[in-house]
Amino acid sequence: MNVFLTFDYELFFGSKSGSIQKCIIEPTEKLIEISKKHNVFFTFFVDAGFLVSLKLNIGKFPHLQNEYDSVCNNIQRLESEGHSIQLHIHPHWEKSYYDGQKWVFNVDGCYALSDFSDDMIEKIVLNYKNELQSIIKEPISSFRAGGLAVQPFSKIRAALLDNEILIDSSVLNLCYKKTASYQFDFRTSPNKGRYSFNKDVCKEEKGDFWEFPIAGWKYSRFFYWKLYLLGYFFPSKHKFIGDGNYVPTPNEKKIKLFKSRHDNVSCDGYYTSALKKIFENYNRKNRSDIVVLGHPKSQTIFSLNKLDQTIGKTKNKYQYKTFKESIK
Repeated sequence: MNVFLTFDYELFFGSKSGSIQKCIIEPTEKLIEISKKHNVFFTFFVDAGFLVSLKLNIGKFPHLQNEYDSVCNNIQRLESEGHSIQLHIHPHWEKSYYDGQKWVFNVDGCYALSDFSDDMIEKIVLNYKNELQSIIKEPISSFRAGGLAVQPFSKIRAALLDNEILIDSSVLNLCYKKTASYQFDFRTSPNKGRYSFNKDVCKEEKGDFWEFPIAGWKYSRFFYWKLYLLGYFFPSKHKFIGDGNYVPTPNEKKIKLFKSRHDNVSCDGYYTSALKKIFENYNRKNRSDIVVLGHPKSQTIFSLNKLDQTIGKTKNKYQYKTFKESIK
């Protein structure tokens, strides 16, 4: 079984974005240490809209040059260490701004690429891809939608095809979510490690694109009780390294505590404790690939230690791969 450890490389998008040092640089450096220790490599889906926005604001706020340079240097180091750098698009950067001290986000009606006109979708994908490609050497081949809001895929298909991005990893097996800002519904997607598709990410058929879905898992309410209790009583081990906050989802915590639910297989926070068990389960079912979703900003002391341990115990059993190797 191939294991793809993937990280969405980004700030937070709630009322507090957090700093690049705590949300990106510091946790990414710790992930590099784990990678070098075990000689395994990760895929980083870089939020290219952040890079574009930083560059656009440097003229007005010169101190952002240091932030831009720090992020670019970090991304280039990742590539030089053997990691795969791929495209992550949060198009709400088009309607967000920097006020001189902080980023102010507008996520309503602009969180998904499909919220924009066809011309704007083409422009966003091209500009964001070109900005990221100008920083790295390896060609960009893969895409992940912000918030996994990749539907309807038919609206963004042409833009990805024009930019030779033929691999998607936005589908979350068996899962559904609807918020005030975005939604996705992957309950009818093939429960497979990879599959080809054409215009609908949930329909396997011969087409131009490959889907590498993020693996799903049904977590019990007891799992979430433990997650929240550990965070409350042992914050030093379970608090995010990132210093921002997520876009709030009303009642999400209450739902998790009182009902089992499907969610992504993750290497963020306490979720990392379940990885070894999940890998074994998927391997028994002869799964060809398992894609794990993580974020540098959501790493904790606990998750980094557990990820280190899990890779050490499983690297001789599974093939750890990146998206630059995904179609080989």
